[in-house]
Amino acid sequence: MKIIKQKKIILCTIGFIIIVMSLFCELSVLAISETPLEIIRETTEVLRDMDIALDSGMFRSVLKKAKGVAIFPSLTEVALLGVGGFKGKGIVLRR
Repeated sequence: MKIIKQKKIILCTIGFIIIVMSLFCELSVLAISETPLEIIRETTEVLRDMDIALDSGMFRSVLKKAKGVAIFPSLTEVALLGVGGFKGKGIVLRR
């Protein structure tokens, strides 16, 4: 019986940690709320920066072969005790 009780406590603790991390991540993204036009503008800037970078030849060759691309100008990372995730706004394009 004690083992079952310990497992329940561990599962409740993990659930609580996940909920707190989700709320933190959601609040941090809400603080940086962007309109779709701002997201597109930031994404365009990221693409331009990647195009003029020193290794832009490699970027172009990879982009030519790609079936799609996902560009997230900024991401928020939340992690605690080995559990975590990313949240951000960006654009996903496919051919």
